[in-house]
Amino acid sequence: MPRTYPPEAKREAFGLYCSGLSLEQVAAAMRQKGFARYSVETLRRWAADGGWEADRAKLANEEARLGLALDAERITAEMLAGYQELRNKTRQKLEDQELKFEDGVGLLLKIDALIRTLLAAQKNRVQPVDKPALALEVLELVVVTLAELDPAALEFLQPHIPALGEALKARYAEAA
Repeated sequence: MPRTYPPEAKREAFGLYCSGLSLEQVAAAMRQKGFARYSVETLRRWAADGGWEADRAKLANEEARLGLALDAERITAEMLAGYQELRNKTRQKLEDQELKFEDGVGLLLKIDALIRTLLAAQKNRVQPVDKPALALEVLELVVVTLAELDPAALEFLQPHIPALGEALKARYAEAA
């Protein structure tokens, strides 16, 4: 009649083995935890019969995958923060007239594209561009810059700004 072993002993041995211990280390750890003395051969048989090596490999692969995913999320968050800081500095330089208007707008559009690309990669899907919001942001930038460069021109343009905003939104909504 084959010898039977307590299921809790097998579970404990399996858990220790999957944590990365060798069979010799598992036997020693089980003795320290108050389990009966199990030989390395008994543990080897349990491992072979139960497919422990494959289970341990699956767990190791899953841990590695999760580790990489966490690293990717951390790096993405750092990159997003950097792009946002760059965006804020570019806007400030535009407002302080340290950048030409067209250069600043070009930089802002490129930074926004980088942010959208990074967010889309993070979500593993293409993230749609909110073109109406982007158009209104560009219009806002034009108005702010015009106010600083030529207040008289802004006075002429001011009554038409709401209509311009609506026209931009409508045009980009059709394209979206």
